[in-house]
Order: sequence, then C-alpha cells, then structure tokens
Amino acid sequence: MRLRFILLGCASAMAFTGIAAAQAELETVVVTAAKGGAQKLLESPMSVQVLSDVELKAKHITDIHDLITTAIPGASEEEQIGVFIRDYAIRGSGAGGGIGDPMIGYYVDETAWSIPNSQMAPSLRIVDIDHVEVLRGPYGTLYGQGAMGGIMIFHTKSPNLDHITVNADVSAATMQNAGGLNYTAEAAVSIPLVEGVLGLRVSGGYDYQAGFASVYAGDMSAPPVARHANDVRQDDLRAVLLWRPLEKFSARLQYWTFGGYQNYSTQMQSLSPAALTNWGNIKGYEYARSHLYSATLEYDFDFATLTSASSYLRTGGEDLYALYPTIGLDQGGAKQGLPYRPGTYNAQEELRLASAAGGPLHWVVGMFYQDARSNYWFKIPAFGYNTQTTINTKNWSTYGEVSYDLFGGKLVPLVGLRYFTDDRSFNTNDNPGNPAANIATGSTKPSVSTWRFNLSYHPDTDMTVYFNAGTGFRSPIMQSVAQVEALKSVNVVGHLALKPDSNISYELGIKGRLTGFNLDYSANVYWLAYKNFQTGVQTPTVAAFANLGTARTEGIDLQLNWYPLQGLTLGFTGNINRSVYGQVDPSVAAASGGTYIAKPGGQMLNTPGYSARFDAGYETEIGNGYTFHTNAAAVPMAKRINQFGKYSHAFTLFNLTAGVSFDKYNIELFGENLSDERGPYYVRTDTDPALASPKVMQVGPNPRTIGIRAVANFD
Repeated sequence: MRLRFILLGCASAMAFTGIAAAQAELETVVVTAAKGGAQKLLESPMSVQVLSDVELKAKHITDIHDLITTAIPGASEEEQIGVFIRDYAIRGSGAGGGIGDPMIGYYVDETAWSIPNSQMAPSLRIVDIDHVEVLRGPYGTLYGQGAMGGIMIFHTKSPNLDHITVNADVSAATMQNAGGLNYTAEAAVSIPLVEGVLGLRVSGGYDYQAGFASVYAGDMSAPPVARHANDVRQDDLRAVLLWRPLEKFSARLQYWTFGGYQNYSTQMQSLSPAALTNWGNIKGYEYARSHLYSATLEYDFDFATLTSASSYLRTGGEDLYALYPTIGLDQGGAKQGLPYRPGTYNAQEELRLASAAGGPLHWVVGMFYQDARSNYWFKIPAFGYNTQTTINTKNWSTYGEVSYDLFGGKLVPLVGLRYFTDDRSFNTNDNPGNPAANIATGSTKPSVSTWRFNLSYHPDTDMTVYFNAGTGFRSPIMQSVAQVEALKSVNVVGHLALKPDSNISYELGIKGRLTGFNLDYSANVYWLAYKNFQTGVQTPTVAAFANLGTARTEGIDLQLNWYPLQGLTLGFTGNINRSVYGQVDPSVAAASGGTYIAKPGGQMLNTPGYSARFDAGYETEIGNGYTFHTNAAAVPMAKRINQFGKYSHAFTLFNLTAGVSFDKYNIELFGENLSDERGPYYVRTDTDPALASPKVMQVGPNPRTIGIRAVANFD
C-alpha cells in the first residue's frame, strides 16, 4: 500500500496537493524509526518528526542546513567552515565544539553516514527524497554511537514496479547583490523493467548559486580583486534497482553520488556588505565528492522480518583552501584535505530480525559491524605546519528492544540494551614525504553499554502519553604524543585517548489529535545531561584535545497543526530550553580558546535558547481545474554564544510562496529571506568590528531571493 505522509505538528502541507485531503481526514502518518516495521506516528512513543517530499518542497527545504535551522525544534548549526563542511547539533550536542565523531546520526535509508573523527554532515541536497524522519534525544540502543543528540533518516524514493513515472522540477531566482541568476534543474524517471517484479529509478539534479560577495586583498578601502566571487555548483546522480521476485522477499540496490564546488568561502569578514577582506593573493575554493553504494535485503518469515543492510561509502575528496583566521596579507592560505580524502571509506553491515505485527509481544534484535577509515591533511605554509592523520576503526555491536501490550495495548512498557566495542587506531605524520618526519601512532579499545526504557499509555486511538529514558555515547578522540606534550604547556593533563563522552535523557511527552477541531498536537519536556564532553584545546604549537566536563539541558518542544477553515492551515513548531555547563575542568576551559571560559552555570556554546517556526497556508479552487495555493512562514533565530564570548544576535527569516496547480503541473513564485536579514547564523572567531581584521569569520543567511519554480509530475 502506498503511504502518503504529512507532517504531524509543524507540518502544513501547502504544496499543490494534500491540503484538502488533510483537512478531510487528517491522514495517518507512519514512521519506521523504531526498526520494528511501520508504526503510526500518533502511536509512536518517542520525540519524532516526519517531513514528506511534499512538505520539503512546499517549504523550500533544499538541504540539511534548511532542515536543521528552520524545521526542527531544539536544533542549530554548530559550525560552518564551508558550504559542504557543516556540523549540526540537537539538544545541546554541539557544546563540545565541532571535533570528534558525529553527535547526530545521519542515515541515508539504512546506511549510517559516519566518518571517524568527523562531525561533518553529508553534503547531500534534498533531491528525490520520499520523506525524512528526525528523532530528538539519544537513541543509543537502536542506533549506537553518534546518536547522542538525535537521528536524521533520509528515506529515498524507490522505483514504481507497475508503471512508468516521470518527475521534473526547475527553478530560477534572483538574489540580492548577486552576479547572476540562481537556477536548479532536477528530474527522476522510474521504469518497471519486469512489471510487478523489477524496477529501475534514476534521478539527478544540478544547482547553481550565483556569487554575491566581493573579495579584497586588504581592507575595503581599495577596489576588490573579485566581485560576486563565492558562487556554488552542486550536482547529484542516483540510481536504485528494486527486485521483488516473491511476495515475501525484496532486494534494493542503490548508487548515489553527490558533491560540488565553491569559489572562495562561505565564511566572511563582513556580512553587510558581503565581503572577504585581507585575502591577499589567495584564490580560495572548496570541493566535495562522495559515492554511496548500498544493498538492502528483506525476507518475511511470517513470525518476523529479517533485514540485511550492507553499504560502502567512499569519497573522491573534500578539499578546502582558504584564509586561515590568524594569517595576514600574502602569507598564504590554509589547505585542508578534510576527512573525505582518497582512502577514506566506511564499510558497514547491519543484520536485524523484527517481530511481525499482531500479538502483544514486539521485539527487534540486531548486530552491526563497521570498518572505516578517515584521512585528514592540514597544511598552513605560513606556520610551516604540515600534518596528515589517519584514523581507523573496526567496531561491532549487538542490540535489542522488547515491548509488551498490557490491558489490550493501552499500556506498553519497553526495554532496550546495546553493547558496543571499538578497536580504534591512529597514525600521525607531521611532515608527509620527508624521511625525517615525526610519526606517532596509538590505539584504544573502548567498550560501552547503552540502555533505553519507555512506558507509553494509549487511552484511545487519538492520544499517546509516554515516558522515555535512555543513554547515548560516542567513541574517544585519539591524539599523538606531541599533542599530549603540548597540553602540558597550557597546564592541561593530556591523554592519548580521551574518555568517551556520554549522556542520559529523561523525557515526558504527549501527542494526539483533536478530530472535532481539526488539530494535531505534540508536546514534550526533557532533561538531558552530558558527561566528559570532548573539546578542542589550542596550545602554542598544535591543536590538541581534552575532556571538558559535564553539561545539562532542559527544555520543552511544542508542535501544532491546525485546519480551522476549509483551505486554511496554521502550523507551529518551537523549542525553549536552558542549557548550561555543570562541572568543568578549569585548566581545559581556560585553554579551550578565546575569551569565553566555560564555567558552572554558564551558557553552553552553540546552543540557542529557543527556536520556532510559524506557518500559514491557504488553498482554494479557482475554477476550470486550477487551484491557488500560498504559504507564509516566519522563522525566529535565537542568539547563541561562541568560544570567544561573542553572541550571534537574534533575527527572523520571512519566506513566502504563491502558485497555481493544474492537472499534473504546478507553477509558483517564491521569496526567501524577504527582509534581507544577514545574521549571522554562526561566528567562528572573534567578531572584531574592524572589518580589516582577518579574525572575523562569520556565516549568515543568503541575501533576499525571489524566484519562480515549475513542477511536472507524471505518476
């Protein structure tokens, strides 16, 4: 059965399909995040969101950055070094800084996107995505290490086994102060090679964003050396083959490549006007390319379904050549081959068995294995700094969860457990290619157990009340003897392998539907504590790492979706929280960089105190088969503090779409950042008001953008 998804709570399906149907019956939303098969979102006792392809397109959510910063309560951008190099946080997970393994789990279908010692999110665009599931809070039992802040699962579209489908989407837009048009072209074709048995789907797209920033060799008193210089090109290609020879067996094979190129940088010394100053003769760039191969096999044994998910991720490279914050005029830039260099890979296998629907007992058991490597190269000519580090990990885990329906399913207790062990090693070469190079090696073998307990109450089919408690963790950062020695110079006791950081969460939630009022709602309160936060420490010679201490965050999430009148949809999603440090190591805090010293009761870094989104949409038939639709959105952004004690100020983004749909087509006008707000989202270093200072590194929203979009769907 084909399931149609709408978002519960913050969704407002203001695209050219879905509002009328949603108002008529408030469709059932289904999730698979619990790994036990499809489950109604209303009955799922966890803090989870679902965004359909319709919702993503309607809100012009085109990449992970849009998703995190405008649609997920309690989420924020932790760090942005480049357009392809971004880290994100949910519920305070970014307070340790952008170092170490991921603290959010990113999944493409059944594949975990995980690179050792890198928090960077996949640089994929939202192309040919069926829906996205977002879990907030640690889910260490089901998803293992890296799920401390939450999980984002990108479910891609599968081939249609019955008939040919064709989808196309094109857009063009002007951006304030840009040097040309932005444009995007995407298409997908699905062909049943053997009707009902074998199908192929091929999709791809190309996106160009014109440059809008000027580049100056020195300060802004002289003419720029380049105008409209920071343009971006992105492309992706995906092919998926679905084979279903038996009713009980299916095999899904997928290949996906995505990446792109940006001139200069997203980080600027001035956001208004947009300018990169003190760049001297540096011609900066950023390049990224990733390749993903996956195979998912499923067999239904009647009593349970067996799933095998195999994948291999490799990278053709991710390079950044840009101004280093402390380098002055003409001293040469910094070149980084970040953890997606050739030789970087991630091979993994997950095997799980989940009980069939029916009966009061529900369970899932599984095992996971990963063999991964990251190569990292960092070179700063001005400092004579040239180092290459290789991180290897071979880890495995076993997990299981079991629940039982009491009193006819009105009360459901659940318990879960996961055991994880990691064999991790590193090799650091301080001068690659030099026979006299300083080479350091090390290894560690941490083992961790995580647990989850859940108790849910279902008084009727329109309400769920739940309590959820669980733990999360991630593997330790490893460093060289030279780094440990360097820590001594700043009075920090260093270790070759840090302690794994971990967290524990308690959450009480309610979700439901007031059918008579056409209202869906979801609310939860949570308390989450972090232990042994791993963070970066800047020494006089090299960057090193240490455990900072503890922190806690407590907050409230609220999501509403209301259909008060025929054709009218009002949506809200929001979070408010208090996130502070607990016990901290004063020597590590003092040496962590900048002027901001983490202290007990101090605000956690990179953690906004609130997030929200307001939506209002309207749809009505205007005759002769034409339907008019519009959606207006306001997205407030809270201030947050960086390691230099500087705040990125609060601001609000305003977006608007309006269009007409008819038959298989949709044409709409859209406006993004209508108030031309420049932010910043993120401040990397000290925001010295003197624009001539190369230490000012900040990233803001794209300037005001006005465009037109046309869609054709032949399903």
